[in-house]
Amino acid sequence: MLGFFLWAWLTALVLAAPAGILGCFIFWRRMAFFADALAHASLLGLALAFIFHFHLLAGIFACSLVLCFFLWLMSTRKEITSDVLLNLAAHFFLGLGILCVSLAELRVDLLAYFLGEWLTIGPTDTLVLTILSAVTLILLWLWRRPLLAITVQEEIAQAEGIARRRVELGFLCVLAFFISGAVQTVGLLLLNTLMIMPAAIVRPWTSSPYRMMGACVLIAAAILSAGLWVSLVYDVPASPAAAVLGGGLFLLSWGARRWLQRLGAFARKQNELRED
Repeated sequence: MLGFFLWAWLTALVLAAPAGILGCFIFWRRMAFFADALAHASLLGLALAFIFHFHLLAGIFACSLVLCFFLWLMSTRKEITSDVLLNLAAHFFLGLGILCVSLAELRVDLLAYFLGEWLTIGPTDTLVLTILSAVTLILLWLWRRPLLAITVQEEIAQAEGIARRRVELGFLCVLAFFISGAVQTVGLLLLNTLMIMPAAIVRPWTSSPYRMMGACVLIAAAILSAGLWVSLVYDVPASPAAAVLGGGLFLLSWGARRWLQRLGAFARKQNELRED
């Protein structure tokens, strides 16, 4: 049992680093639905990989790339809003994936795929996900300046001649690459626990991009570690436990920030009254 927990915990720490940084860019660029759509599209890749007998990671990554290119091309269209487009694409790929699994009569444990497979993690899985995370971090480091430029200072990025569309496509491909590898472990429905929740928790406390990235990595690691501990002690799935803990931490973070703001406003008002 302790051996399982050790490998699962190490994997959680490994995945937390790229997930926290990717989550910041997703949060800043308001792409939460896009990450969710990619996770849903991965189910179709899983089904096709089983049907045509090739590696699961290759199938998931291929379908994720198809979705990336489709949404990237459609992002310039003004006839349909991005949230509607992402919703349609997510449900289309999810429905098509489930149909492929049903029609091909595949013996796939969809519940394990939706909730994650922490119990099956071993040294090989940890090594593969470590390589995946390292490649993701290297690509993000190489593209950090244009990514930050088009995210934080888009007008300056245009003045400097940064190809915004090309950088966006590169980021989408990196995101697809990471999700393709992480979705089998974290779970389809709860993948955003790794990315969106840490960014939402940290955002009220910092406005510095690099500080926010570092804090998100720590928060993601803490959420997953706590989820695994709850899973070990109470014999419940780790990913749902992490999602619930992350949601609670989000409410606590925003509640504390709101309370501090009101306390600060009250203190300022008292000082003004004393001066008068």
